[in-house]
Amino acid sequence: MKRKIGKNGQSMVELCLIMPILIMVLLGGIVDFGYAFYNYITLQQIANDAALFAINPYTPGVTLPSPTGQTDDEVGKFVQSKVPANWVTFSASNIVLTMTTVIDDSHPTKPLYYRRVTLSYGSPLYTPFWRSVWANIPLSTSAVFQVPRSVLP
Repeated sequence: MKRKIGKNGQSMVELCLIMPILIMVLLGGIVDFGYAFYNYITLQQIANDAALFAINPYTPGVTLPSPTGQTDDEVGKFVQSKVPANWVTFSASNIVLTMTTVIDDSHPTKPLYYRRVTLSYGSPLYTPFWRSVWANIPLSTSAVFQVPRSVLP
């Protein structure tokens, strides 16, 4: 019987050469996505805490409550104190604070005050391949809380 001379093992060798690279790229993407997801959850928790702090009418050292909650500067300082130490690119420009006033028909003399805290952060990528594709993953989140009516004048 005559034996054929062919390329029977060529595809197996090519697969063995390429598969480690593909696995590392996919695994790196999974790790970077997981870290970005962790950063998003952390950013959302900071926004929730900051919005809750923003509507707090009681300022330490002040006897009378404020009907609109904390000042924007105080909320900015609060956010900066909650940011993890490894977020070196987070700055005051990433914080947007807004106040919305809504008149409620059932209480026309007591308007409703809402404080919205919006935070943004560029989550860095750590694997070399994905870092060369994107610089960072932009994350943005916001939280809204209502100032309690019990403190309104």
